[in-house]
Amino acid sequence: MGDLNPQLLQLIEAEFERVGSQPMPEPIHTQRGLLGEGGTGASAAGGGSGAAADEDPMDDLFPRQDLGALIGPGVYKKLGDANWKERKAALEEILSALEGANHRILPNVSADLYTALKHRLQDPNKNLITVALGVLGSLSADSGAALVPNIRIVALATIHCLADKKPQLRAAALAAMTAWAEATPLCVDQAVLPTIPSALGDASPELRSSLLQWTADVLGPRNAKGGRLPDMSSLITPLFACLQDRNLEVRKQATRVLELTVISCGFETVHDACGMQLHGAAKAAVAPVIEEFRHSIGGEGGSPAARRSAGASVPVRGRPGGPAAAIERAASPAVEPVMTASELLGRAPSAATAATQGRPMLMGAASPSASSPKAAPAAQASASGPGMLRRPLAVRRPAGPPGAPAAGARPARAMRGPMSATGSAEVSRPGSSMRTGTPTLQSQASQLARMSNEELEAIPPILDCDFRSKDQRARRDMTGNPNGIPRWAQLGDSRVRADLESQLCEQAAAHFNPLIQRQLFSTGHYKDRDYLSGLTTIEEVVSIPALSQQRFGLPLFSPSPDMDSLAARFMANLDILLKYISLRMYEGSTHTLLKSFDLLERLTHLTEENQQQQQQQGQASWSDYEVQAILPALVSRLGDAKEVVRARSRRILTQLITHLYPMTKLFTVLLEHGVTNRNNARIRQESLESVCFLIRERTAGCGLSAVCAQPNRAVPIIAQGIADRDSNVRTATLNVLVAVGEQLPGGAEDLWRLCGRIGEKEKTMLEEKIKRSSIATDPAPAAARPGSRIGMMSSASVAAARSRIGSSIARPSSQASGA
Repeated sequence: MGDLNPQLLQLIEAEFERVGSQPMPEPIHTQRGLLGEGGTGASAAGGGSGAAADEDPMDDLFPRQDLGALIGPGVYKKLGDANWKERKAALEEILSALEGANHRILPNVSADLYTALKHRLQDPNKNLITVALGVLGSLSADSGAALVPNIRIVALATIHCLADKKPQLRAAALAAMTAWAEATPLCVDQAVLPTIPSALGDASPELRSSLLQWTADVLGPRNAKGGRLPDMSSLITPLFACLQDRNLEVRKQATRVLELTVISCGFETVHDACGMQLHGAAKAAVAPVIEEFRHSIGGEGGSPAARRSAGASVPVRGRPGGPAAAIERAASPAVEPVMTASELLGRAPSAATAATQGRPMLMGAASPSASSPKAAPAAQASASGPGMLRRPLAVRRPAGPPGAPAAGARPARAMRGPMSATGSAEVSRPGSSMRTGTPTLQSQASQLARMSNEELEAIPPILDCDFRSKDQRARRDMTGNPNGIPRWAQLGDSRVRADLESQLCEQAAAHFNPLIQRQLFSTGHYKDRDYLSGLTTIEEVVSIPALSQQRFGLPLFSPSPDMDSLAARFMANLDILLKYISLRMYEGSTHTLLKSFDLLERLTHLTEENQQQQQQQGQASWSDYEVQAILPALVSRLGDAKEVVRARSRRILTQLITHLYPMTKLFTVLLEHGVTNRNNARIRQESLESVCFLIRERTAGCGLSAVCAQPNRAVPIIAQGIADRDSNVRTATLNVLVAVGEQLPGGAEDLWRLCGRIGEKEKTMLEEKIKRSSIATDPAPAAARPGSRIGMMSSASVAAARSRIGSSIARPSSQASGA
């Protein structure tokens, strides 16, 4: 203003003096951030301008638009199309709509869109999964909100994407989850956090480390700013498993989340859960880590007692009462025994309890009037506790002497016997008869049909341990095959496979949880996803016994063979499981096939552990009926185009089944279904290699008789492979014959005799193979072999025999000319 002339400067100063006493005008445009931070100023004093201050200033420039009107209803059909190009076009259409709306949409995105995007997170095309994750993140970022009901739909499927080996896909999943947390922090507490315990059950180190790091990065700043952490008691048990993980990064990130869990729940809650759940080496590894956070609880989080009372009411894996209460129930079975699903379905519901809860009650629950004074408050707390995910299966028995029914209750099934000395209910296993007044199977089925999915999730996958039913199924299958050849060896025929699947579905309906049975035999468009879900649920019951006991109230193994247990139920219905795995080996995606292999391996380990637990009772291995349901399918998978499938089949056949089934019978199955297979050369090659492995590695110094009961019949069948058109089959056949010769007392001489009549060309190939093998190069081959007759001769006879064996390497036809 120094450049102005005095007259203009005087005029400006006079104008300022005139308006200097007037109040400042109210602002027309405001900023949401300034209003939220200060909360004072002209806009706050203006009174009527508060409504205008709540609006986004960008709404005037770029108004928010309705995404549903932009994309139209046809995009949902395209997202579920079988053609991947159509699905990709639908995802690109959504992204184009978001860009056309300047990335500003109304926060009213339909839940149907999230459901359709959830299915795309399991798309076989990994590129489409990455695009779908980008769409999920953009929906929250562009709308400025992440609605909790919508995020609940896709939270678990998004977390499972973190298990992928591709870093780009994992980064996209983390970006989507971060967008949810930034848009609406509440969705982390109510939608994402409840799914983390089940997601951590996956043993993938990528998933565990990424998920734990994301959890610490999201909740850590909130705690640093003095904010209140959500209730994290459901993470206590999964964190114990992660702290024992072999991966260093998983343990590191689990330690970060454990500190937040201690702050949220209290040190005593975590410390007591460690003392009750872990023992031995596991406790020694986890306890020092927890001890480091003894003084990590800040004043803003409340006292440890308050945190302990708040955390005790949150269930772990759907069990009410928190880990301490669940462990306390398991530690005192005599005071609070639990009921199995069979007994739970065997009693009439209580009218008072059903009226209180407002929905049908599970059969077997005692009424409040009949319950003991201590059990009634506990049952009421468990039924109404916050964070209830699943309805608990285990309910407390009414007070009274063991075996005495409650007042007004129907008699229990005969499947459960009188209470034992330890307080557990005994089970009369093999085919218990029904007592008078006990509900029939039809009434139980109708009761199960009326249950919701949440109630069915609290029931074990297998409902009974009736071994008599398995014996009846075995007799029925063998009676329907007069020649003794089971129909399950004919699964290659699609018509036979369809009939057997229908029959197996009916058998499973009588012994399996209806929810699991519907998933295993789904016929919808996404049936592979249902197959995978059902197999995963069954596999988790066996692989995580501690969590299964908390969830279902049944131990994996029982101290007595007359008591109910999860292992007993699996053994009683093992044939159904093996038959189902055989079906999925012929029909199903690669993911379903690999999960079937996982379950089969778990079943083999479970059988071995069950034999060790029941060693005094002399439990037998797998029977011929059970093995014949799975071995032909395993042999057929030896010809799969994928190496990982062939390797898993080889391992199960040669390393796991051998502990449960005689190797002589396994040798015969490999010959019948593998070596003589004329449709697939790779099956013949892999079967021959498996036979060679058994001969060389499983004889244990007992000779060929340890793996082959009738060499005079088996060796000629094997020798026919020398004339096979495939070179790999010919090579594998020669290796098997040489391995057989190494186990024979007479070496090459006995091998020529067992081979029988073979062509001139095949004789030449076998002779050349023997010359380059240990049979010809060993200075004393026969004396070193088990069961050799030469080893018991005199020294002179041994020398003569050695010279005779050296000359016998030539073909039998050449011996006459040499003489």
